[in-house]
Parts: sequence; structure tokens; C-alpha cells
Amino acid sequence: MLKNFYYVDAFVDGQEKTPYYIPQFILSNRNAPLGYPFIYGCDFRYDGLYLHRLTNPNDRFSIPYSEIKWIDLYVVRRRWGTTILTMMIPCFDFDLIVHTEHDEYEIEFPAFFGFLEVMERLRAENIYVMDVLDVFKRFPDQEAFKSYFGSYFEKNYHTIAQEHGLDDPRIGFKKTSW
Repeated sequence: MLKNFYYVDAFVDGQEKTPYYIPQFILSNRNAPLGYPFIYGCDFRYDGLYLHRLTNPNDRFSIPYSEIKWIDLYVVRRRWGTTILTMMIPCFDFDLIVHTEHDEYEIEFPAFFGFLEVMERLRAENIYVMDVLDVFKRFPDQEAFKSYFGSYFEKNYHTIAQEHGLDDPRIGFKKTSW
């Protein structure tokens, strides 16, 4: 995990895209995380990534596309707690490593097929997105993603995590200072 780590709800041009299948018992409503004040929003806009703390919109910063060298896309298994219910629910998130000239940022958010739209936008801005695990080749359409994404990673994640040095599972959150 990098020092610049952000767990986010994903937005595209101000429209929330985070799927509603994330554990609803964690969030008291869509705008105020219950017990997780560090959750950010990440808005993929026409000119950059805009991150803001959901509980304090004044706590924000941006990463202009012009500063991004490339982005790595991974999948990470997230465990939200240690109760029997949370141990049984497989939750797989996208994990972006955004490489800039002077720093790296790790941005984690619930996986959703619509992120392909964001990747296409980034490519149009000449930002290379390396889909390290071939997520969008393996699940090329909404139906394949919905039907097979979770079961594929449930079956194969342990091996994938070992091969790529990923948390297995990721449980904690690292404080970010900026």
C-alpha cells in the first residue's frame, strides 16, 4: 500500500458511479459514511482526477491529466470487518496506482463495468491505463462482468495476489497525509 492511499466513491463528471452492491450497512446514506470519515469521492472529469473527503468537501485536491504518466489497474479483495457476515461477502474493488512525475497515488473503489468509459477517456488524453489483470478483456461487456467477475476473482484471487504482490485480503486503511 502506498503512502498516498484513498478509498473512494467513484464519480464521472459529477455523477456517482459507485455501484450499490457495496455493503450498505457501512454507509448511513450515500453522502455520509458511517464510521469511515476518511472515505473520499474521486471525480474523473474532462481535465483530471478530483478527490474530496465526503464528510468535508473543502478537504480536496486534484491530479491534472497533464501530470499523469500512466495508471495501473488491479483488482483487490476487500474485507470490511471481522464479523461472520463480512467474512462471507466477497468484495472485489478496483485499485488504481496513478503514477505522476513526483508521486504515486493509490485509489481504491468498488469495481464496476462502467469504469471502462473512464479508461477510454484517459486513453483519449494519452494516458496509458495498464489493465494488469486483463479485466476488460476477460469481461468485455456488462453482462459478462456482472455474471462472472465476482466468481472468477473468488476462485483465482489467492493465486493472483501472490503473483502480483496484492493484499490477500485487504482489511485496513492507511492514513493519508497531504
